[in-house]
Amino acid sequence: MLKVGQKATHFMQSHKTGTIIQILSERSHNYMTTGGTTQNEIFVVIKYSDTDIQRFKSGDVIRIYD
Repeated sequence: MLKVGQKATHFMQSHKTGTIIQILSERSHNYMTTGGTTQNEIFVVIKYSDTDIQRFKSGDVIRIYD
């Protein structure tokens, strides 16, 4: 489970370490799951530096343990 304040990164950018600053739930991006129900999409905003802030799908984000 990802939480605000944890160190994390995108799985394809593991050389960069950032901090989660926001977790967003988008209702406009509903999609159909395998069971036939709809689910909102969750996005994670990661701050790598003062000028580098990026938004990713929560499934693409991994937590960094150091």
